[in-house]
Amino acid sequence: LSNSARKATTVGEMVNLMSVDTEKIVQAFIGMHFLWSAPLVLCVAVYFQILTLRTEELSLLRRASLLSAATYSMWYLSPFLVTLLDFITYTLTSDSAVLDPQTAFTMILLIQAQNFQLTIVPQAVMWVIQVGIAISLTIESGILVGIVGHVGSGKSSLIAALLGEMEKLTGNVIINGSIAYVPQQAWIQNLTLRENVLFARSL
Repeated sequence: LSNSARKATTVGEMVNLMSVDTEKIVQAFIGMHFLWSAPLVLCVAVYFQILTLRTEELSLLRRASLLSAATYSMWYLSPFLVTLLDFITYTLTSDSAVLDPQTAFTMILLIQAQNFQLTIVPQAVMWVIQVGIAISLTIESGILVGIVGHVGSGKSSLIAALLGEMEKLTGNVIINGSIAYVPQQAWIQNLTLRENVLFARSL
């Protein structure tokens, strides 16, 4: 440093410039790279996380499709297989058994009558099960829950039950904290105008 610079600047200021200000400049250059790299890293991480979840979803959908295909295959093949096994059993149980057209058509009519009853029983069981509604649900604090399902599966009914808009016959509904409900369309509670506006709050 020149003599004039030494006179204009104290020793403390020079020490601050060398030890503090230069460190701040270095940190600023490092921080500049974090400003553009951090959002990029976050985007890449979210992309790979979504890709992983999508891969798991496709695997489950593939498995469900295979099970559905196997179920429908057995559904349509079962009448043919039952008829074939009945014919084989009839011809092998006795040496005197003759499978003539009269016997064959009689067996086919009986099998068709049985098939209708056997196919309607599972559907009837599903109808009976859908009549009874029993929900046991526990949601921990801080967890994001999505409710999905086909039309008429009870998504809106579940939300209405949590809001206390459905009649509860037995059991308990315990909710900690406050509720903010944003429906797809405007709605009002079965209460007075004042209670609909204030939502149990005082003026």
